[in-house]
Amino acid sequence: MAILDAFYGDPFSILFTIALLGVVATLSWLGKGRKAILFLTLLLYIRYMVWRAVYTLNTEDWMTTLAGLAVYFAEIYALCQVTLFVYHAWSPLDRRSVPTKRGPTVDVFVTIVNEPLDILRRTLIGCVSQQYPQDKYTVYVLDDGQRDDVKTLAASFGCQYIRRQDRQGAKAGNLNHALQRTTGELIAVFDVDHVPTRVFLKETVGLFDDPRVAFVQTPHHFYNPDIFQRNLRMERVLRNEQALFYRVLQAGRDAHNSAFFAGSCGLFRRQPLLEIGGFKTETVTEDIHTSMLIHARGYKSCYLNKVLAVGLMPESFDAYIKQRTRWAIGHVQMFFKDNPLTLRGLTIPQRLGYLASIHYFLHGLPRVICLTAPLLALLMGIIPVTASVASLVHYFGAYYIATLVMLRTVSHGTRNAFWSEVYETAMCFPLLWANVKTLLNPWKKRPFVVTPKGRQQDKPKWSHLTRLAPHLICLGLLVAGLFNGIRLWMSQEPYPGLEVSLFWGAVNGLFLSVAILAATDRPEWRKTLRVGCRQRCEVLAEGQRSEGVTKELDERGALVRLKNPILATGEDCWFRVRNEHGGHQPRDLRATGKATGIRGARGPRRPWRGSGFVLGPACRSRTQAPFRRCLAA
Repeated sequence: MAILDAFYGDPFSILFTIALLGVVATLSWLGKGRKAILFLTLLLYIRYMVWRAVYTLNTEDWMTTLAGLAVYFAEIYALCQVTLFVYHAWSPLDRRSVPTKRGPTVDVFVTIVNEPLDILRRTLIGCVSQQYPQDKYTVYVLDDGQRDDVKTLAASFGCQYIRRQDRQGAKAGNLNHALQRTTGELIAVFDVDHVPTRVFLKETVGLFDDPRVAFVQTPHHFYNPDIFQRNLRMERVLRNEQALFYRVLQAGRDAHNSAFFAGSCGLFRRQPLLEIGGFKTETVTEDIHTSMLIHARGYKSCYLNKVLAVGLMPESFDAYIKQRTRWAIGHVQMFFKDNPLTLRGLTIPQRLGYLASIHYFLHGLPRVICLTAPLLALLMGIIPVTASVASLVHYFGAYYIATLVMLRTVSHGTRNAFWSEVYETAMCFPLLWANVKTLLNPWKKRPFVVTPKGRQQDKPKWSHLTRLAPHLICLGLLVAGLFNGIRLWMSQEPYPGLEVSLFWGAVNGLFLSVAILAATDRPEWRKTLRVGCRQRCEVLAEGQRSEGVTKELDERGALVRLKNPILATGEDCWFRVRNEHGGHQPRDLRATGKATGIRGARGPRRPWRGSGFVLGPACRSRTQAPFRRCLAA
C-alpha cells in the first residue's frame, strides 16, 4: 500500500503524467512509435483503473457499495474494449492485390428484396462493366421480392435472374438458393446498394491463387453521409462512423487471419462454403457467423484494404438503429450457438477477434450505467465515486488526452474519443433492449430486418419517438439533477463527490444532446443522391458556348461552375462531360437538359468566376449507361 501511495502521490504522479503525455504527443507529431502510443495509452487507463479501485470506491453502505461496483463494472468493460482495440490495432497488415494466374470463373450475386430499381441499376452497371474476361464471370440478381420489374431490369443488362418461392433464411437463404443453381469457382457477393468499381474482380481474384484462401473481403465505403454527418451538418469535418473499423481494425484482424466477411463486397471460394453447408441461417448475422465456421476449418481469409466498391449508409436514425440492433442480436446468438471460445479449430488470435466483435455489441448496459450513475448522487444522495474533480481530471483526463492523440494517429483521423462516446450513447438504449431479449431466449428464431435504403423524405422527422424516449427521459433527469446539485453546491451544503457528479452529469448531458440532435432526420428532396465529382465540362445554350467544371453529379442532374455566365433559369441547354478516367468507356458523355437554378458568382480569388447553374431533373443523357458510368468512375 505504501508503494501505491507513493506512486499516486504528489509530485511523482504529476511528473509521471506529464512525461507519458509528452512522449505520446511527441511520437504522434513525429509520425512514429505507433505501438508505443498504443501501449502508453493502455498503461494510463490501467493506472486510472487501479486508482479507482483503491481510492475511490465508496463502501459506506450496501446501496452505495452496489452503485459503486456497478459503475466500476462498466469501466472494466471499457478497459477490456480498449485492450482488444490495442491488440487489433497493434500491427495491421497492409495487403496488396496480385494479378491472377488462372482466371477462375466467378458468379457475382446481387441480393435485393424491396429496394428501389434505381439502386439496383447502379450496382448492375458496376457489375457488368468488370475488367475481367467476359466469359469468366456471370452476374446473378437474387430477387427475394419476386418482382417482375426486377426481372426485366436484370435482363436489360444481360444478367441472370433467380427468385424463390419463399424467403426462409432471409439473405443467407437467398444466397444458398443461388449457390445450388450456379457453378462458378468463386462467388462475389454484393448488397443491392454496393456498386463495384470496374477493377473489383481484377484486384481481388488473384488472392485466390493461394489454395488456402477461402474468402476475400474489401472495405465498405459510402457515397452518402451517415446520420451523424448529415443530421448534424458535419459532412465536411466528420468522418464516416464505420471508417475506423474498415480502415484500421479489419486490417489488424487480417494480421491474425481473423478478418471476417462483412455481408457485401467480398468473394468466396465455393468449396469451403459447401463444406460448412453454405451461408449460415441460424443467426441474423450470417456474414460473421459464416466466416467463423470457415476459419474453424483451417482456411485462410484476406482483407484487401482498398476501396473497390461504394454503398449507401442507413439514411435515417430509425434505419441506423434497426441495422445495429440486428447486428447486436446476431452476435449474441452466435455466442450461444457457436461460441468462439469453445469452437474447435480456431486459433487463439481468431478466438480473441470474434470475441471482440461480440464484446463490442454488449456496450448497451455499461453505457446506460455510466449515463445514469450521476443521477444517484444528484437526486438520491448516493455517491458511487468518492474523488475530487482535480483527481478525476488528473487520472482520467490524462488517459482521455492520450486517447485523443492515439486515435488521431492510429485511425489516420477517422475517429476521435468524443465521437466514439456519442455513437455509443445514440445506440445504448436500443442495444441494451436487444441484448436483454436475446439473452432471455438466444435460441429463438429472430426475423432478419432489412435495412431500408433509398427512401425519400421531404420534411424533417423525429424518427420514431419511442426510440428516443429513453434518451429524452435520461436527459430530462440529468437536467433536473444538475439544477438540484447546483442548488446544494451554492447553499454550501455539498457532500463528498458532489462536484464530480456535477461534472459527470454535465458531460453526459452533452453526449445525450448531440445524440438526440443526430436523431432528427433532415429532409431530402432529391430522388437520387448528388456526389462530389470534379470534371471538365462544356455547356451550349442559345448559340453560346462556355467551358466549366462539374461540382456535383447524379443520374438526373448536375451542379456546374461555368467560366462565362450564359444561362438563365429555365433555359434549355446542351451539356458534355469530358470523361478523363480513360479505360474502354467513351470519353465524352453528353446530355440535354434545362437550367433549373442559377447561383451567384464566386469571389475574385476562386478559379471559376462566372455564375454556376444547376442542370436539374430535366437532364436526359443520350446514352444513359455511359453517363452513369461517369458517376461510378
